[in-house]
Amino acid sequence: MIYRRLFIVMVLGIFTFSLTACGGGDTNTPAPPTEETENGAGTDLTEDTEEGQQNQEDNLGKRSNPVPMGQTVTIDEVIYDDDSNPHDAKVSVTLLDVTRGQEAWEIIEAENQFNEPPAEGYEYALVEVHLTVEEADTQDYALFVTDGWNIQFVSDDGKAYEFDPNYSVVVPNAFEGNLYEGAELTGYAVQHVREGDNFLVKYSSNAMKDTFFSIDE
Repeated sequence: MIYRRLFIVMVLGIFTFSLTACGGGDTNTPAPPTEETENGAGTDLTEDTEEGQQNQEDNLGKRSNPVPMGQTVTIDEVIYDDDSNPHDAKVSVTLLDVTRGQEAWEIIEAENQFNEPPAEGYEYALVEVHLTVEEADTQDYALFVTDGWNIQFVSDDGKAYEFDPNYSVVVPNAFEGNLYEGAELTGYAVQHVREGDNFLVKYSSNAMKDTFFSIDE
């Protein structure tokens, strides 16, 4: 009888040990998430977003990413002295407003009665531009800026509008002047454009850099 009880106890002990061993082998306790696991995806997304924003800022002013109207951008410029020596400068440029169609023609006609009316299918566009010479390496020489030389209109199909003497009109407060460091200029650039053309405005600096502006905000 005693041996029988000992045998039963031994069998139960072995059975219990086997169940415990099997249960321990099948149970996997997940490791607590690390900081990298918890935040990794969010960090990557943030870095991608910041990189995209930086690329957009770096490309601002290109034809594919023009500066919106009303936004100011700083542009590298060059001022030449009497001996054609270059002096580095920086200007800030802003497109303030666009007037076109009948309203633009009324302004142009009122300025000079001999101004030619727009051709059929065309209209005049007046773009108000503000420029400030923010920095200059020379105090003795001025930066000369003018519509037609520094300012050009580019059609929405990618063609630059050329100077047409038949539609070269006199406008009030034309964009033109000699500016020393700290000086500002606000004036109109004008072009004879296709009706409804969503053109871009290009500022060409003496530093051989083109900056494009949108007529949309």
